[in-house]
Amino acid sequence: MKKILSLLAAGALALGLIGCSGDLHDSEALSASEFFLRGDMNGWGTTPLTDNGDTWSVTFTATANPQQFAIATGDGSWSTAFRMTEDGGSTLAEYTEEDVAKSVKKSLYNGGGMGNATIATKIGADYTLTITPLSGYIEVSIAQGEIPLDCYVASGSELSKMELTAKDSYKLKLAAAKDGTLSFSVFDGTNSWGIATAETDKNLTLVKNKTVSLTGLKAGKDYVITLDTTNKEAPVLKVVQDIFVCFINGDIAGGDFKKLDVLTETGYRAFTFTYDATNMTAWGGGDGKASFIINDIDSWSGNTKLFADVDCVLNDDYGVCGSNLDKNATIGGLEDGHKYTVLVDISDTEEIQVKVIEGPALFITGDMDSWGWSLPPLENDGDGAYYTFTKDGTFNFKVKVLPNWASDADCVWADATVGTTATPAGEKAAVSGGGNGVVSAKSGDKLYVWYDYDAEQWMAKLVEKQ
Repeated sequence: MKKILSLLAAGALALGLIGCSGDLHDSEALSASEFFLRGDMNGWGTTPLTDNGDTWSVTFTATANPQQFAIATGDGSWSTAFRMTEDGGSTLAEYTEEDVAKSVKKSLYNGGGMGNATIATKIGADYTLTITPLSGYIEVSIAQGEIPLDCYVASGSELSKMELTAKDSYKLKLAAAKDGTLSFSVFDGTNSWGIATAETDKNLTLVKNKTVSLTGLKAGKDYVITLDTTNKEAPVLKVVQDIFVCFINGDIAGGDFKKLDVLTETGYRAFTFTYDATNMTAWGGGDGKASFIINDIDSWSGNTKLFADVDCVLNDDYGVCGSNLDKNATIGGLEDGHKYTVLVDISDTEEIQVKVIEGPALFITGDMDSWGWSLPPLENDGDGAYYTFTKDGTFNFKVKVLPNWASDADCVWADATVGTTATPAGEKAAVSGGGNGVVSAKSGDKLYVWYDYDAEQWMAKLVEKQ
């Protein structure tokens, strides 16, 4: 199983830095014809440096603080990457804010050890890295460019500083004290910006010397204001309701961060995938097994691992994050071509709970729930997803993959009467005029719904309480 090394939390590509070898005092001058920057700032990819004659340089925008990096030569080998101090990496090669301000030159060597060089950076600021190849090592200086402006939201007598999240990108969270309208302006230290009338979930191009009049707020809800200042003369503002988001990475996500779907605003998130043992091997998976983690952001830099170090059992109860964040979560028993869901309960965002189920997350509504959507996702076991009745009666119902009436296209079971033998779904509610499912049950009976891969059809049956 692929290991997530906390020392190289910058990401999977950074793992290739382990086990470098080489002479720290090569007597021959460097003969490399190309140099590349690899680090947090480019996802541990390869950004070429420009040949200036005696020096090489590259400019990047800081995405976090601090930023780890290494300088690789054109042969692409990590054994010739420069990132360490002369003693072989036991002392971190670090550029402090003072070093950056004075463009201090430091010597970086290649060789054994696992430490990367680091820079104390300011998110959104540009930095120019300049190297001078010498005999067996390189000299590196880093100069800071323009620092982004501070931006504020001014509402009444309150002035709130926005968080700089990336170059020209800012955000601020706010809570609505009451339904209705909020008035505010955006201030960048020189100019005040706004727009006469604004709604949530829309991109709003601001103009100078105006006030934002934001309508449609709901009392007790949190909102996020984002600001894009790429166009300094026409910044763009957007206000959206704040909801908890998280991201998954691993074999089942193709080795890249994927945002989990929002099933309910405050209850559940989900990532549904179809298992492919041949291609879902980015973290050493295959043969019915997969490894994954869940993060709070879609990056290795500055993330918080919300879920790791758990050996999940398919269709088992929810579990919380283990204590060893260097170890992935795993799941086994997967079959090629079958659909599965990583289901996340975010009722407590400080300690999310996760389980892996067969099929998508399913929700049921009907007479038993007064046709509301107050029930959690159906439970799952080896026979499918099921609902346990709490009272006797004949019930009309529908089963959907989203707990709302926004669309009938996500209905997976309806328009048929369910008995104790397998019954295929009818026309579903996706078809105009599609009817309800009907079942007669007693308290303790279970209604099962599952997908038959051979018949390529959703099925249902009633299992009576024994």
